[in-house]
Formats: sequence, structure tokens, C-alpha cells
Amino acid sequence: MADRDDNVILKGGRLYQQWVVDSYVKIEKDRLNFCRQNQKTLRSDTYQGLVDHLQRRANDADSQVGKMVILPSTFTGSPRNMLQNYQDAMAIVRKFGKPDLFITMTCNPNWTEIKENVLLCQTASDRPDIVSRVFDIKKDELINDVLKKKLFGEVCAYVYVIEYQKRGLPHMHLLVNLKQNSKILTSDAVDKYISAEIPNRQVDPILYNIVLRDMIHGPCGNWCKDENGKCTKKFPKKFQDSTLMDENGYPTYRRRNTGTYERSNGQMADNAFVVPYNAYFLKKFRCHINVEIVSSIKSVKYLYKYIYKGHDSASVIVSNAENHNEIHHDEIRNFIDTRYVSPVEACDRIYGRSLQNKSHSVIRLPVHLPNQQSILINDADNEDGLRAALERTSMLVEYFSLNRRDPEAKIYTYGDIPTHYVFKKSLDSNRSMWAKRKTHFNVIGRMYSVSPTQSELFHLRLLLITVKGATSFENLRTVNDQLYDTFQSTCLALGLIEDDQEWDRALTEGEIWMMPRQLRHLFVRILIYCHPNHPEQLWEKFKDAFSQDFQRNHNEAESYKRAYAHIDTLLMNERSCISAFATMPQLIECETDIDIDDVNDNQSSLETHVSMGRIQYNQLNVKQKEIVDKILNVAMSTDERSSSCFYIDGPGGSGKTFVYTTLYHLLKAQGKSICTMAFTGIAAILLPHGKALHKTFGIPVPLFPDSVSNIKSQSKDAEYLRNVDIFICDEAPMAPRSALELIDRTLRYLMDNDSPFGGKIMLLGGDFRQLLPVTPNATRCNGELNDNDNNLLPPEQCIASNADDIVEVIFKTVIDERRFGDLAKTAVLAARNVDVDEINGKAIELLDESTERRYTGYKS
Repeated sequence: MADRDDNVILKGGRLYQQWVVDSYVKIEKDRLNFCRQNQKTLRSDTYQGLVDHLQRRANDADSQVGKMVILPSTFTGSPRNMLQNYQDAMAIVRKFGKPDLFITMTCNPNWTEIKENVLLCQTASDRPDIVSRVFDIKKDELINDVLKKKLFGEVCAYVYVIEYQKRGLPHMHLLVNLKQNSKILTSDAVDKYISAEIPNRQVDPILYNIVLRDMIHGPCGNWCKDENGKCTKKFPKKFQDSTLMDENGYPTYRRRNTGTYERSNGQMADNAFVVPYNAYFLKKFRCHINVEIVSSIKSVKYLYKYIYKGHDSASVIVSNAENHNEIHHDEIRNFIDTRYVSPVEACDRIYGRSLQNKSHSVIRLPVHLPNQQSILINDADNEDGLRAALERTSMLVEYFSLNRRDPEAKIYTYGDIPTHYVFKKSLDSNRSMWAKRKTHFNVIGRMYSVSPTQSELFHLRLLLITVKGATSFENLRTVNDQLYDTFQSTCLALGLIEDDQEWDRALTEGEIWMMPRQLRHLFVRILIYCHPNHPEQLWEKFKDAFSQDFQRNHNEAESYKRAYAHIDTLLMNERSCISAFATMPQLIECETDIDIDDVNDNQSSLETHVSMGRIQYNQLNVKQKEIVDKILNVAMSTDERSSSCFYIDGPGGSGKTFVYTTLYHLLKAQGKSICTMAFTGIAAILLPHGKALHKTFGIPVPLFPDSVSNIKSQSKDAEYLRNVDIFICDEAPMAPRSALELIDRTLRYLMDNDSPFGGKIMLLGGDFRQLLPVTPNATRCNGELNDNDNNLLPPEQCIASNADDIVEVIFKTVIDERRFGDLAKTAVLAARNVDVDEINGKAIELLDESTERRYTGYKS
């Protein structure tokens, strides 16, 4: 775009920003439309599937069910693209080891180059095109300093990613691998390149001002604090007289306590608030540049996962068609719904700039069984087109062909081939094949990961990692001139899967690129589907990797317990448990999520429920018995058409809680499963084994009309809800409409029953009289002050050590002086009925038994 004084668009301010974003969104929409429309004509199938298709094409012309729209990994910024780039980066880690430096560079809107090129009265935000160009130039210059000027030494590999803050400014994350002779291994070497202290003002005033302006953390806002109000970045840091290399990958930099404070961004700061930096970078680029040492492999996955985090949400639509469900999975819609585009990002994308780059190209190698390679076919193809598709080959098949014609290739495994050969079309035919590489040797090969549940494919991949020079699938299955029937038996003959080595290798490889939660899921799949001989040895070897995410907030032992408990939870979701594996350590103190209701029920015998139910039933009045009898008849009835929803209304003190308790014991005596709950925690503790409504049904906070439950359909919480026969919910009027609607939707879904609450018996209770009047859209100014004289002054001493002290202070004097009028106005407020019964009992003991008189009434 020409930068002329008469260019009206450049003077548009926010309107110009919107125009830039709209222009790029149009471009992206066209690309997304191509992906959507292309899926209607192109389908990926296996070779064998295509052969079957040729034989029955006329019968299978319209065999697709449901709708699945995929956003491919070739679309920049898509979740699949981020995942593939992350795994590509981890392939570089496998070859060169952990990175040595983690550098973050953030754009400075006050750069001289920006201010000198914006128009009069404009700010950097008004010209995202200039911000984009200047940051790109400075980003390239910083990379040039690292790679060519060798500021930190010889570089063997690097990865960088460009991201955009919500306010629009871009920043770069750069990970650098240094050659062995340039490794930063000592504290002195760290201090040479990185500082975490405020420089001396007299010695270097320029650096002093830059550090105070750009490298002081804080002041912390709510976004920077955890639930305990502490800084999530662990500031202020501890003072340290010398640099220490932390074994977990987070070095402790030198931060000497000078006893002086400097003013920065409205706060007083010392060395404890300094973000680590490189002095040369700060003085050259005049912006926030955080430089960190990566001292351990343990932190590598978090760094690479952080720079390739991408989007984190999902969108699934379920519709009903002809009495059966069709599941529609639309990744394009999900990408659009959660998309955020800033003006600077729009400019970068319009200019065609790459959002990430690596020192090495990574070739992704497919792994497939014989005649199961993926190919693309068009529904409109004729027979010749389909036959031509059969002749197309794959990288794996051509790898076998290469070993047959080129003896030099036999010294390499499948994963090593891309470093020495290039896959391209032959000049003699239209067929792609491997040819010897003549230039550009910065190439790494990586095979796509395979789940252990795909047993044959998993063992084929294991063979391709190990065996060199294979000429065919049959040759790969041949050991000592003996052809084995399966790839798994071949691995066994080679000793690759003896003593659980195959699962050890799977977890070892997964440890490199998987996050701890994913690794625990992989371990659970291995336990359930692969039946390792010694699962306890796998746990002992990888328990550090399994528990890495817990180690940030817990000590080592607690982290192991939490990881082990999560593995047990995952097993229960798969209808298994730790106890099914006899050699595994059994859960004792490792349990962190125990259902209190189940524990307490085990302590209450059937006889206790029968006895308590009979006693309490006899204490009910006539109306209460009618309610209890009605619900008991429905609960014991086999007629599914009978009404299953009830509401008990009554003012405070009318006995609603007593009715709930009576029903609980009577139904427990009949072997029924009851869930008691209330909208508030205080109300819930009055019920036997009562729970809060939010926890029981996974109600999210905040709650919206279209919110969904956090409970997954295959979880143990969902299984618990399915097994409940009667739900009792107190204080239902206090629950918002959205909460009850969410409960209704959740139970209908879990029970696959369109009746109210999924056909479950639902007993709601409460008192609408206790709800305060609500004035819609009113403010605090519309309230009325309580200006009457009915004020209560609490006594100076309000704490009693036990119930006896309370009774003595409140009741004894009044009773001894026989001031029964005052006694009628005296009360102790307690949260639980059991406390009320105890205090009343103590007070009655103070009465004179000789003057006791019993009063009876027709109705109580």
C-alpha cells in the first residue's frame, strides 16, 4: 500500500484497523470455503478400500452417514497445523537434544522507526502495517545476531513462532540449540550472557533506563494472580548471591540484595522483580526481550507446547435424522467461532509472512500396512481415473523400492532416508520416488505416531525404527530366513518386545513430545489393551514423566500420588481399575477423589436404615405421611408412565428436611440409590450425605442458559448419576432456571430418555416465600436504607469452647430466675440440626423436673 499524504485509508485510525482485519478475513474465508467444498468431492481411502469400491461402486454411491468437516494440517494456524508443527519441533529435539536458550521478543510501540513513519497525531495502533514491517525487520536482525553473528556461539538448530497479544502487538518465541563447544554449562557462562539485576545507574545509564522501563515485572493485575492471590510467574523472586543451575530446567539467576529500590511503572522494585535479559539485546533493540537458559530436558515439552499451543476448544453438533443420531463434527466452524485476529496479524498474513520457522525441514513419513496407504479419490472420477489412483505409490512403498535398486540406501532406516534422499517425481514417469539428495541436507524425517491399540501398525512402526535396508513388507517380517505371519511376532523374534520393551519404547518416545496428561492416557491404553507383563516396572520408570504437571505445585511424593490417582480414574472410566493389575501398587493413601457418600453408606447397615426410617415415619404428621407414601409408591412402582417429578412447598420450620431424611432412610432400606443435594452448601449439610448441586451435576461457573455439564458421558460421575434412582433437591427455588434446565438436559442425555429429568424421580423442595424481591435492571441506588432502631449489639465475648458453655451463658440465669417470658425470646442459631438437638438437650437438663408439665395438641 502506497504511503502517501493523500491516502485517506491510512488516516482512518480504528476504521483502518477494521478494514485491514476485514480484508484478511475475506482471504481466510476463501481458503476455508475451499477446504469445506473440497471435502464434498475428495475422499481419502485406503488402497484396499479402493479395490473393493471398484467392485461395488454402483451399490455404494451414497454410503456416507453423518457429516464430518476436517480442517487439514496444511491450513496455517489450525489445531492440526499446530500439533504437526509441535511434533516437527520435537523431531529436532530427538536429533539435537534439548534447546539451550529460550528467547522472547515483544514489539515496542514506541520504537523510533514506528514514531518517525506514522502520520501526525497517529499512534502505533493506528498503523498496524508499519508495526508489522518494523517488527519483522527487527525480528530478522535478532535472529541474524544469534545465527550469523554467533552472539551465544555456534548454533546447530532453532525454532521460532510469532504470536499476537490481544492488544495487537506481536512477539516472537525463539528456541536455540547450541553446538557442543558453545554449550552454556556453568554459572559463570550464564552470568556472561544473562542478567537478572538492575544495572548501576552511574555505570550504564542507558541500560538502567531500559531495564526499569521494559524488564520489571508488575504491578500484578488479577490476570497474573492465582486463586490464592499470588503471582503465577513466581514474582518477586528470591534473592540469590550466585547463579544456580536447577535440575528441573528453571535456573536460579543471580539476584543480589542491594537494599535499594527503584521506581518503575508506578511501583518500587528491586532485583527480585527483574525479568532475565541480555544487555546487548536490550541496548540494541530497546524493547522487552526475555532470555532464559534451558538447563534440563524436563522443561522442553512445556516450552515447545507453549509456543505451539494454538486453539483449545471444540464444537460438536448432534442432530436427529430418521430416528437415529447423526454426529456432525465441524472443525472449520470451530476454528471460525474461536478465532481472534488482530490488525497486526492481519497485515502479516496479507504480506505473506510465515508465523513460524525452523532450522531444519521435517519430512513426515506415513506408516501403513500392505495395501493400506492413503490416497485421494474424486467421486466424479471415471474408471481410468480410479485405475490411475491405484498406480500411485507411497513413501514407504518407495522406500522398499529404493533399497532394492540402491545398495547405499540399505545402511539407513526409514526415518533416516529423508536426510539423504528426496522424494520427487521421476523424469521418466509420473511416479514419485526417492532420489539421492544433492543439496539442502538440513532435513529430518519423522514417522507419524501410532497408538498401541493398532497392534500390527504399531509393531510395523517399531520394525521400521529398528530395521535397516528392508526391501518389502515380507522382507521386514523375515528373521534368519524365517517369514513370520505378523509384525508383532517378528518383533518378538528380534527381541524388540521381550520383557515389555515395546511398551517401554512407546512411553520413552511419548515422553519426548507428549504432555504428562497425554502420557498417562497412553499408559492406561497400554494397560488395558496391550497387557504388559510388568506394568509396575513401567510405572516406576516413568512416574516422573507421568507426574510432571503436578510437580509445579506439589512435592515429589504428592505428585506421584496425584498422577497415580488420575491413572486409576482413567482406568475406571474404561471399566477397569488399579486393583485389576495385581503387581501394581494398590491405592491406599494415593486416593484423592473418594466419593464420601459411598464411604458413609458402607458404614450404615441396612438394619440402621430400616430402624431409622420406621422411627421417623411414625413421627410424621398426616400431610407429611401423604407426601412420603406418594413418593414411596412411585419409587417402588414398575409403571414407567407414572409421574416422577414432585415439589414440596412449605415455610421454614414446617418439616421439609425431616421429610427428606425420612424418605432417605426408607428408600435406602428398600435398596434404592438416593442422591441428596441442595443449591447451597449450608443447605446440603442438613441432608444425609448431602452434596452441592454444582458438584453433583458439574454445573459450570459462571452459568449461562446454553451452558453444558462438565461431566463426561463415560466418566465415573456419569455412571453414578445413571445408577441413582431418586434425586432429592432442597432449596430448589434458589437455583436459577438455567441450572434446573441443565440438570434436565444432562439426565436426558445420560439416560438416553426424553422424559423430564431422563425418567428419574426428582423431588424438589423449598420455600418461595424466603426469596427476596428482585427489581429487574435496578442498581444499588434503588435500594432502601434500613434506618429503624431495631439494632442488635453483639456481646464482647462471642466464642465458647463447647456446647455446655453456650447453654450456661444463654439459658441458665433465665431459668434459675424463672423468667420464662424472656426464655421464650432467647434462642441459639445453629447451622446443623444435630447441633440444635444437642443444645436443646443441654438446655432442657437445666429445667426443674418437679415442675415439668406436658402439653399435648391435636396437630403438631
